Amino acid sequence: EFWMGAKGTGARAHMDSHCISTLSVVLHGERRWRIGPVPRLAKGAGRSPDGEVVFDDGVAYQLGWKPMFEFSLKEGEAVLFPPGWIHETLNTAEGCTVALTTQFDIPIPVRYYRTFYNRLRRVGDLNACWEWMVGWPGAKPSKDLTKAKSMAEQLFTKKAEKLSQQELDFFDLNEDGNV
Repeated sequence: EFWMGAKGTGARAHMDSHCISTLSVVLHGERRWRIGPVPRLAKGAGRSPDGEVVFDDGVAYQLGWKPMFEFSLKEGEAVLFPPGWIHETLNTAEGCTVALTTQFDIPIPVRYYRTFYNRLRRVGDLNACWEWMVGWPGAKPSKDLTKAKSMAEQLFTKKAEKLSQQELDFFDLNEDGNV
């Protein structure tokens, strides 16, 4: 997604319904971020009905959300955050601020879901993730990283075959011919 806006524009506090992590890079200008995890819901509140959006634009303020972090990103800087985090943005540079936002499906943030399961399972915004979450709280991380390393190397090799020489040169920061 490309986001463009003049000084003073942005997005009110909201939660995206992605089950995967989000990366946002400022391509031009400057953007202020206020961001943090979903607040604890009242004890006994139960789970939101399927499809109910709890933290839509601005609703977070009414539910007492307070950001954990506040910072500004300038051109070339980025923020990576997990699913279910409430965030707001404000373009602060003169002229037009341009940002690119994308989601990553690998790695799946299983440890994050395990840690915040009791909060996230109640939030309607993440109903598409509930089926995934059910199996993760008891999942045990593997002590043998051989398989994971092998899978990562295979995935990289497959992706690297599709990169142009210009892209390979861009990512080869130490100029040793390897990425």
